[in-house]
Amino acid sequence: KFTAGLIEEINENSILIQLLTPMGEYDGYMVKEPATIYRINSKTKYCYALKELVNINKTAHNSIPQFTEDQFYNVAKYAFENKKVVSIEMNDSGRSDVIGIITNVTFDYVHINLLTEYGEPDGEGIIFLSDITQLICDSEAERKILLLHDFQKNGNRFLKE
Repeated sequence: KFTAGLIEEINENSILIQLLTPMGEYDGYMVKEPATIYRINSKTKYCYALKELVNINKTAHNSIPQFTEDQFYNVAKYAFENKKVVSIEMNDSGRSDVIGIITNVTFDYVHINLLTEYGEPDGEGIIFLSDITQLICDSEAERKILLLHDFQKNGNRFLKE
């Protein structure tokens, strides 16, 4: 499994990537600890083709506002201010441990309204930023959850067979 995108920022504590689909379309943002990245490719046929698809699709290159040098904080703050769903990996678990909408962010922690993969409310959580090893915001998976959440929030229910 690999990730494709545009590297926005890299430092000793984090790498911020604007994610792209294989079709060269916007797919949210990801911030990770650099120690978890094994390889970065550039100037490959795949990279050149992806660049052309970005141009063909006129994919916007938007940057996350830089509130501080801490990219985990910046993406969490962006998600909070724009009411985006996030997926959070904690302590290098290799999976999305927490999914939801951030309701408060400080330099120490995030408070999050938890959601199921179907957009249903699933409680609340507080997570220390120092425990986050990957944070994904506004990818296709998170946008799907947000759509389902908004659908249900407006009193709608899934049809049963």
